Parts: sequence; structure tokens; C-alpha cells
Amino acid sequence: MSWADRMVTARFRDNPFLTESHDTKGGRRLVVHDYPGGEEPVVEDMGAKSGEFRLNAYFIGFDYDLFRDAFLVALNTPGAAWLDHPWRGQVWVRARDWSIHESNDKGGYCTISVDFVPGGKDAAMPTPDMADVASYSCANYLTGVMADFNLDAIPDLGMLSLIATVQMQLDKLRTIISLAQLPLTVLSQVRNVIDGLKTDLAVLLATPASYAAALRSLANVLGAVEKAPVVGKVMSTPSAASVGSFAAQLAGISNASVAATGSAATASSALIADTALPNLVTHLVTMATLPVVMPGGSGDSPALRRNLIREASLRGQLLLGAAAQVALADYRVANDRDVVLASVVGAIDQMLPSMSDTVFQLALDMRAGLSDALLAQSLEPAVVREVVNPLPATVLAHRMEVAEEIFLAVNKVRHPLFVQGKVYG
Repeated sequence: MSWADRMVTARFRDNPFLTESHDTKGGRRLVVHDYPGGEEPVVEDMGAKSGEFRLNAYFIGFDYDLFRDAFLVALNTPGAAWLDHPWRGQVWVRARDWSIHESNDKGGYCTISVDFVPGGKDAAMPTPDMADVASYSCANYLTGVMADFNLDAIPDLGMLSLIATVQMQLDKLRTIISLAQLPLTVLSQVRNVIDGLKTDLAVLLATPASYAAALRSLANVLGAVEKAPVVGKVMSTPSAASVGSFAAQLAGISNASVAATGSAATASSALIADTALPNLVTHLVTMATLPVVMPGGSGDSPALRRNLIREASLRGQLLLGAAAQVALADYRVANDRDVVLASVVGAIDQMLPSMSDTVFQLALDMRAGLSDALLAQSLEPAVVREVVNPLPATVLAHRMEVAEEIFLAVNKVRHPLFVQGKVYG
């Protein structure tokens, strides 16, 4: 294991830094009284000592000095603040002492040893990030859907009919997914998962929990599509380019030592632009609301029909969770955000009556978390323009001050040389 593999990330006053170890001091303020002729001293307990936290902050890279300087400004700012401690969680502290170590033989490398002390009783309660709350509610919902799934025992003939019907529904999923604007790597992963489901369907359906877990893996792959970062988003000093560079360094160094959690563990490195999110979410909602197919013939029975309804409910509810995860992104314009939110919320409302009590409440939590997170984004309404005479998309994008690929995606332009009618920028 190299030194880079031991690095984890911490944060103080919104300044991220790398660290590999920590020291914490504690104790009690004891006063020992010795008296003449006494064999046993008297120990007076004056209360707990103020704890101390020591972290070594590392800044690495060609532009490390920019982050070093920003971090020093944060340390020298009066008052207490929250320290995102990699081992102790969020701690309300003040920076008391720090020392910097740099040398010529370690170009592009700096260490700052910082001693933190408790910040006092004026700790401000941290406000949870609404996107994190929404992501957590999505994960809880998916787990609840899996736990709620079960199948009735049916004869062999009925099981064959169940397998054939589910395979047909999986083929429909495969077709619909092919129409979605997914990166090729993600599309390949999804197809592989569906093909694996079809191959092992008989074994999986014999154990409902295994089948639910296999379908959850499909929802995870779909829901963990990485969204492209917002272009033009204002970032704090030192500079947007530098912050992006340092963030990449943090991710590259700490990925080996920080375990991924939730569905993000299966995320593909391929990116999907947020202008394509309405299309992808629409396809996921379509897959989630596919009607239940009831077979006929000699294998038909009430138990088989109940199993088909439960399987369709499981599949639809998991895909609904994937749609909610995809929808949880940063948007450039309010129009895209509103279309995505309305699509997911409408699908949740449509499926609520068929959910069990437990899943019903989890779906409501997911609905509320997603709505709060997306509506909290401060977005400008889309600029609307009526184009009477056809104009090239490049010209219109330039006039509306947006990138051409964004303009094409938002307006679903069929022919980039002849754009006419109402367009959004």
C-alpha cells in the first residue's frame, strides 16, 4: 500500500484537504493534595479537560499553493466552525496552532499540522444537505421494496408460465432501454444484467429474496448513472479550474481508502448531460409503469396471478427508485428540472395506491426529499424565443448565449440547420 492509498479527505470551513492519521487528547483536571503525615493523597476532580484534535493536512499538485493559502485563511478566521473529521465525524472546533512544512526536495507538496480545540457552547447545528437527504430516502425506499417482496408457492406448470411471462417483460425492458440516451458503457452494463436475469430466472424466482436482489442490481446500475457537472457554476476561490483539479486529486487518491456506499458504488465513469435527463427519466418511468401481463392456458391459477402482480410491482417500484436517483442532479434550466420532477412525482402518485403500508410511507419520504432537493435549486427560467424564419441552431445558440449541444438537447431539434417555432435557451 502506497502513501496515497492511506489518504482520506477532511474539510474545514468548506476547504477540503487530505490527511492520513489523527491524534486526539483528552483527560480530566485532577488536583492531587499531599498532606504532612498522610499516607493517601486527596484527589480533587475539577472536571474534564478540553479535548484537542491534531490533523496533518496535505496539499499536493502543481497548484497546491492556492489551496494551501485558502486553507490558511480559513485557519486564521476568528471563531469556531465545523470540522468534517474523517474518524470522529463533524466536530465543532477552533483552530489554535498550526505549522507548515515545505522544502525544495518536495516540490508540489505541503503539510500543515493543525491543533484544534473545542469551539465552545455556541455550536451551530449543521443543516443537512437536501440532496443527501433525498439520496438517503431513495436508498431506504429501494431497501423497503426488496424486503416487502414475496411469492406464493405454485405448481411446476404455473412456475413455467411465470418464468415465460417475466422473460417477456424483461425483453420489453431491454427494448425500451435501447431507446434511452444512455452512455454506451452503461447500456452495455444494463443489457448484461438483464441477460443474466433471463438466464438464471428459474433459480432466482425459486428464492424471492435472490430475485429481488438481482432486480435491485439493475435499478442500481440505472440509478447510478453519473450526471455531468454544471457548466458555468460559480465556484469559490481560488479558482474554478483549480478546485476542479484538486477535487480530481482528492477523488483519485482517496478512492482506494474510502469505501463507496449505496448505489453509487456501481456508478459508471460515463457521464450523461443533464439536458438528456428528461429523456432518460421518461423511459425509466415508462418501464416502471408497464402493465401486468396475465397469462392464460392450463398453468393459470389465482396463485400465479398474485405472483405476477407482485413481480410486476417489485420491478416497477425498483425502476421508480432508479428514476428518482437519476432525477437527483444539478440542472442548468428550470424547464428540465420541472419536467423531470413532474414525471417522477406523477409516477409515484400513480403507484402509491398499490403499495403496502411500509413501502407507501417510504415512497412518500422519497417524494418529499426529491421535491425539496430539486426545488431548492435556484434556476433561471428558460429564455423563450419565437423563431419565425428558420435559422441554424448554431446561430440561435449563439444569440441565446448557450452551448449548441445544450440548445439541441433542450429543444429536441430534429434538423440543426432549420430551426423554427418556439425555442428555449
